[in-house]
Amino acid sequence: TTAATPTTLTTAPTTSVTAPAMPTTTASTLPTATSAEPTPLATKPATSPSATIDDPRKAALALRHQAQPLFEAGEYTAALPLYLQAYELDPRSYGGGVAYYVGRCYQLLVQPEMARPYFEYVVKEFNGRDIASSAASRLREIGD
Repeated sequence: TTAATPTTLTTAPTTSVTAPAMPTTTASTLPTATSAEPTPLATKPATSPSATIDDPRKAALALRHQAQPLFEAGEYTAALPLYLQAYELDPRSYGGGVAYYVGRCYQLLVQPEMARPYFEYVVKEFNGRDIASSAASRLREIGD
């Protein structure tokens, strides 16, 4: 059988993806998308790009490229599992942008507590960069 390319991924739910626990200090100790309680909004695409791309950074980038137009179209439920997979493959992908957009999807889907750890991760790991300032603003919007 031939493996599907990242451009043929679907967002049809096949297994439940769970949101991460609070991100920790380094990318190597970050939780994966399978380390916390499941959320019904996030589902994995039927095929994993990591099966077809040996470089997790490239796979994460391909997933981000698929997720971004969905996010921009307001299809946050469809974009979220793609961003979650990209985050799982490379949490630092896109200079923190993947983690930020996971947070934004959750925030826009009115799940602020699911968004919080991703924004906190961006603030901590990308301190001094514009994306950290944006994530800090989102944390203020969410509140305590």
